[in-house]
Amino acid sequence: MSDKIQLYIELYGVLITKSGAYKMPNATQFIDFIIKNFNCYWLSTDLNCPEEQRKAIFEQYFTDKKVINNLMLIKPTTWQTSKVEAINTDTPFIWIDSYIFEYERKQLQQYLNNANIIIIGDEASNNLSNTILTLKTLQNKYTKNKTKTPHNDKACTANKLYKALNATKEINKTTTQKLKYLFEKITLNQKRNKLQSSKITKYILATSSIILTIVILTFTLPKTIHNNRINNEQPIIDNTNYRKLFNDVQSVQEPMAKKIGIKPLKTRAQADTIFPKLVEDGVMVKLEDSKNYYLHNLTHSHPYVIPEVKEFLIELGKRFQDKANAKGCAFRITSVTRTKEDVNLLQQVNSIATTNSCHLFGTTIDIQFTDGTYKTKYTWPVSDKKLRLALFQAINEMRNEQKCYVKYEHPNGCCHITIIK
Repeated sequence: MSDKIQLYIELYGVLITKSGAYKMPNATQFIDFIIKNFNCYWLSTDLNCPEEQRKAIFEQYFTDKKVINNLMLIKPTTWQTSKVEAINTDTPFIWIDSYIFEYERKQLQQYLNNANIIIIGDEASNNLSNTILTLKTLQNKYTKNKTKTPHNDKACTANKLYKALNATKEINKTTTQKLKYLFEKITLNQKRNKLQSSKITKYILATSSIILTIVILTFTLPKTIHNNRINNEQPIIDNTNYRKLFNDVQSVQEPMAKKIGIKPLKTRAQADTIFPKLVEDGVMVKLEDSKNYYLHNLTHSHPYVIPEVKEFLIELGKRFQDKANAKGCAFRITSVTRTKEDVNLLQQVNSIATTNSCHLFGTTIDIQFTDGTYKTKYTWPVSDKKLRLALFQAINEMRNEQKCYVKYEHPNGCCHITIIK
């Protein structure tokens, strides 16, 4: 078994920017270091794909074959609602990411002895060489702690058993003394008053029964309620065929996008400079994770939209949460505004991507509706089916109010939405 520490890493925001515009400084040196010193795993869900597809993703950002081969050595993982699901928490591990949700931090609290988290912001100024120094420090700390324990597993086990045996003997000795004292006291009380002794015995038995019941309920009731919550939740009765209903095709959405949107940009480099300027001028706003929605792996788009899109998303989020009865639950946005370069790259891996995409104008977003894509701080779970229907109903409600066009994209599991102004 390898003595290396497990290292779990997100591709987007760590090795490359979240927008996918460029790789981070010293990424090559960093990749070489972690491959040599750690057992590495991806936390990016889109890298859990065939090797050829995964290699194609890496080749968009790296040209050195050695670097690409190193990236291929990092093993993919799977998770549904939380990245913690992908981590083996039984052994020491390091998690490197650009952002960790609060509910994921709470899940990690019980593994504090094994967990080390490194947060890297999505900025070009964040030099990965500093992260290498941090990893070396953690590696040295782990090595020192390991040398303090016996190298011989059998000797270590024997030592633990010996200590446990001595502790048990001490406990038994103390327990025996206490039981002897209680027995003498009860015997004396029986001699003085048999009736009083009987009452004491009944009280002890009743108290023990109550304590035992409380202990059993404490450990089993929350889990039972947790498991039955989804089974007993009030279902949303809805027989609407949303795949057929949401059929606002490209020819419907494109004229509105051109009318109210920005002039399309050609390259990613332009996007990195022009979009922030448009934000300063009030023409566009930047989308960030919120209580209503969150951004996920924007590899071929940029988180900038016209202001009306953000207003639409906030209102949609409120209606979605009300219908699902799940405050704090956020839906996933998988694509925002693209450049023509983004569209060309996307067409190589996505057969339904169109050249004259509405995403070019800052008016359009893709909202994913598949299972396991909803993030929530909600105390009790809500089924994915209920969340999906609630999202569809909220979207349809705003569509009927002439606030958006919607196209149901089955291959991508998302709703392609252009707002109406």
